[in-house]
Amino acid sequence: RFSRWLLLPAAFIIQMTTGSVYAWSGYNVAVDTAISGDPVAGQAPIAFYIAIAFLGPCAALFGPWLEHVGPRSGALVGGLLYFVANMTAALACHFRVIWLLYVGYGMIGGMGLGITYISPVGPLQKWFPDWRGLASGFSIAGFGLGSLTASFAQNSLLSTFSVEQTFIILGTCYFGATLLLVSILRVPASNYSVGGVTFDTIRGTENLSYQSSTLYPHSHYKTLGPTSTQNGASASYHSISNEPALVDAPAKNPLKLFYAINLVDALSSWEFGLMFIMLFSNILLGLTTLSKLQDMVKFQFGRPPAHASLINAIAAICSTCGRILIPSISDKTGRKAVYMFSLALQIAICVLLPIAFDMEMYPAFLACVFTLQVVYGAGFGAIPAFLSDLFGSRNVGPLHGVILCAWSIAGCVGIAYNNILNEEVLALGRASPFIYNKNLHWILPVDCVGLAVTLLIRSNIRDRVMPRERGEFARFRVRARQPCFVLALS
Repeated sequence: RFSRWLLLPAAFIIQMTTGSVYAWSGYNVAVDTAISGDPVAGQAPIAFYIAIAFLGPCAALFGPWLEHVGPRSGALVGGLLYFVANMTAALACHFRVIWLLYVGYGMIGGMGLGITYISPVGPLQKWFPDWRGLASGFSIAGFGLGSLTASFAQNSLLSTFSVEQTFIILGTCYFGATLLLVSILRVPASNYSVGGVTFDTIRGTENLSYQSSTLYPHSHYKTLGPTSTQNGASASYHSISNEPALVDAPAKNPLKLFYAINLVDALSSWEFGLMFIMLFSNILLGLTTLSKLQDMVKFQFGRPPAHASLINAIAAICSTCGRILIPSISDKTGRKAVYMFSLALQIAICVLLPIAFDMEMYPAFLACVFTLQVVYGAGFGAIPAFLSDLFGSRNVGPLHGVILCAWSIAGCVGIAYNNILNEEVLALGRASPFIYNKNLHWILPVDCVGLAVTLLIRSNIRDRVMPRERGEFARFRVRARQPCFVLALS
């Protein structure tokens, strides 16, 4: 009698607790002042980048364990680690020890973030095989909205309490909310399906029909008779029945990619590698901008701290809307088109932001930032559904954990971004409109590469399984139902 719709708000709120890390920029001045006595020391932002750097590897490392023990244990362990991280951050500020902040909030907090982040993702993809984009968006959206609530809570508490007490109060609240909701998380039975679509189904194979087999008389496999795929192409291949041994398909089976394949094959595929580069490119600009957003508002445009917190909160709402709405729309438009649109917009924003800083065009700056947060959130929200479309939902937890290493790499790159920014601040001054230009100049080509790579992802099932033409080295299409372009050497 369990209703799968209960998972959506539970996952949303659990993600909100860990999404508070996105409001870290509100701690920067208070933490630097508490530890070094210098409010512009620039040491506090490194804790944020370390946490993001640890998030991906821990999500990848604990992904298979999470599939074994279930989402409840994962969310509980992750929430506990994040609670310990907040307590350690309080101790670091009290004893004025910067390395304790990096170890506690950065490393331990990053581990907790990684485990908690992926805990609701797999269950929602399995419970909603018919609405993968919607489930993907909800399982990620709370992480973005957590910045909204945490931003106001931090400013309110910091005006009354010390930074150490603020860490203790908020850390306890976050862990308490996780304890209340963790019992709702669960996975469906192995034979669960909605409208004939199971969590093993790969996008594009929903309408394939089955006939009896003579080719594999002693196995699970059946022969697929001449039929039409969802995209109108006729096919006659070997298919796999809906029995538990799907993941043990032999290498000879020509329809091995038609159903959930094993984790190693998925990780070693061409598509997964391209998706990794795509996600990294989609993350980089939004992550680095978000970490400095309140500083930009305060120093480059001269707004008060309360106004900067408001802008940070609105950006969080934009990110949350992007995580829910755009992945839901991608159920109709396709995931690849979403990422191409996102990266194209980010290229334009990279060009426009230096102009907005230089000419002090505050409305243009806000338009760029809010648009950036929408597509930044959309990239996170759509990636679990994209993985399920190409590889099935059986191993989406581990796959999602591994691909989040792109987020961690972006966090490591963010440390270099912070160092370049500090050098620019020393040379030009904190309020200079040009201190972000150098970083934006090298992020621009990264987004261009990401757009080109996204175009080469073979999201259509026919492009992945049909034989290559002579001399062919790449094939691509913008959307699944549009013509396929083939690149070949004559």
